[in-house]
Amino acid sequence: MGLGALYRQLLDRCTFEEFCVAFEASSIIALFDHHGLKPQRENFHNLEDVLSGSPHVNKSVWDLKQFVMNKDMRLIPSVNVDYGFMNCRTPDEYTELKALYKQLFELEHKTSFDPVELHNAAIRGKIFEYASGVLKFKKGQKKLYTRLMRNPYPLAEY
Repeated sequence: MGLGALYRQLLDRCTFEEFCVAFEASSIIALFDHHGLKPQRENFHNLEDVLSGSPHVNKSVWDLKQFVMNKDMRLIPSVNVDYGFMNCRTPDEYTELKALYKQLFELEHKTSFDPVELHNAAIRGKIFEYASGVLKFKKGQKKLYTRLMRNPYPLAEY
């Protein structure tokens, strides 16, 4: 069953008002569970994480995924900073970094790649270290990606 079909089942079991209230309160997961759809929704890796803050707050990794997987998406400031696009000096570097992240997301269900772990690595300032555990970089690429994947994290405590 696809995610669209799961939402269709939910909408068949709840009122539109229930759905809207749950959406605004970031409690769609609880609504799925309340209507007996927990086993089905658990089949979707990271759905709980994605919906936990939606629609108001989400991890920047989900914006990164939208950006790299959809050619018409624009780069937003949090992705620019969090995932190193600000370090790109040329259009080729930008294209190469975007392609690398796309390659990671394409491995999501085939390897140990986990977007939440990529996000955790980003907030620790360790993107390259995480990515190199999933992908094998050639010697010349290591230096480039080490530079490109730098970000200002971890931030100093206030």
